[in-house]
Amino acid sequence: MLHLQAELFMIGSCWRMGDANTSCLHKERQALLSMKNAFVDDYSCLSSWGSSLDCCHWSGTLCNRHTGHVEMLDLHGDDHPRRPLRGEISTSLMDLQNLNYLNLSFNDFNESQIPKFFGSLTKLQYLDLYWSSFGGKIPIELGKLSDLRVLNLSSNLLVGSIPFHLANLSSLQKLHLDSNDLVGNIPNQLGNLSSLEILQIGYNDGLKIDDKSLVAIEWLSNLRLLTSLDLSYVSNLNYSHNLLPIIGKLPNLRELQLASYNMIDNNILSTPPFHLNFSASLLTLALDDNKLTSSLFPLLFNLSSNLTHLFLSNNHLGGPIPDDFGRNMNSLVTLDLSYNERNGTISDIHFDNLTNLQCLDLSDNLLTLKFSANWIPPF
Repeated sequence: MLHLQAELFMIGSCWRMGDANTSCLHKERQALLSMKNAFVDDYSCLSSWGSSLDCCHWSGTLCNRHTGHVEMLDLHGDDHPRRPLRGEISTSLMDLQNLNYLNLSFNDFNESQIPKFFGSLTKLQYLDLYWSSFGGKIPIELGKLSDLRVLNLSSNLLVGSIPFHLANLSSLQKLHLDSNDLVGNIPNQLGNLSSLEILQIGYNDGLKIDDKSLVAIEWLSNLRLLTSLDLSYVSNLNYSHNLLPIIGKLPNLRELQLASYNMIDNNILSTPPFHLNFSASLLTLALDDNKLTSSLFPLLFNLSSNLTHLFLSNNHLGGPIPDDFGRNMNSLVTLDLSYNERNGTISDIHFDNLTNLQCLDLSDNLLTLKFSANWIPPF
C-alpha cells in the first residue's frame, strides 16, 4: 500500500531521471557518495552510484528536471529475499536540502537511533523507515518536519514514549507507529493532526491512555478524516467506557482494529448502533484476542451493510452460529472465527448468501459440518 502511495506521490511531483540539459549539482553528488561510503552494501544495490557524473541517473535517485536538485531518495531494501543496506546514515544527507521523499524501509540499521538530523530536512513530505531495525527513542526533532504527509516508523525496535512533538506535523495524513516497543501515555496532542487519515499505533504492548483521565481518548473525535485506526494492544482501553461512542463519531472510518485490550461485550453493547456514524463506511473490523461472546452478533448485523473483513479469532464466542448470519453479513470476503467456543452444526443455510466470501477460518471450534451433497461452496 505504501509503495502505491509513493507512486501516486511521484505523479504529482516534478521528477526526472536526468536529461540532456540539466545534471545534478556537484555538492549533492558528493553527498550521495559519502552516504554510499557509510553504508554496507552487501548486495551491490548502489553499484550505479559513481558510475557516471550525473547522479540523477543513479538508482533510487530522482531530481527536479528544472533545477537538478535531488528531491527523491528511494533506498528501500528488498523483502523477499531480504537484501538490506546496513551500516550508518551519513550526515552528508543534510546537504540534500531539497529532498522531499526519503524511503529507507526494509534495511538493517542494527538498532541504531533514527538520526536526529532528519529534522533538518524541512522539505520532507514522505519519510518511510518501515522494518529497518531502528532502535532507541523517536527523535523529537521529527516534529520540525511541518510539510510531512507520511511518517512510517512501524515494525522497528523503537522504545520510549510517543513524543508529543509529532503533533506539530500539521500536514500529516498517515502516521504508522505500530509494531514497536513504545510505552507510556498516548499524547492527546495527536488530536491536533486534523488532516490525519491513517493512525496506526497498535501492537506496542506498553502504550495506554492516561490513567488519571480515562476520558482523554476524546481527542480521537477531532480526527474527522480518519479512514484507518489501529489501537490494538493499548493496555487500558477497556476502562474507557466512551471509547466506542468516540470512535463512532468518525464518519469516514473504513478500517478499525481493536485487538487484545481485554474488551468484553459491555464495552461494545453499551453503545446503540445508531450512534455509530461509521456503520455505513466500515469495511474491516478486527476484534481478535478479546473476551467477547456471541451476544455481540446483533451489533455486528447492524454494521453489515458494507463490512467485508471480520476478524473475531481467540474470543469466547460460544453456541451455534446464527442461521441468519449469512443473510445479515452477505458482503463478507474474509471471516475468521478461529479459536473460539462455537458448537452446533454448520450447513448450507449459513453460507448461501455469502457469495463474496473468499477466506473462512473456523478452526479450533467444536462445530459439526453438514452440507447437502450437491452444495457448492461460494469460496
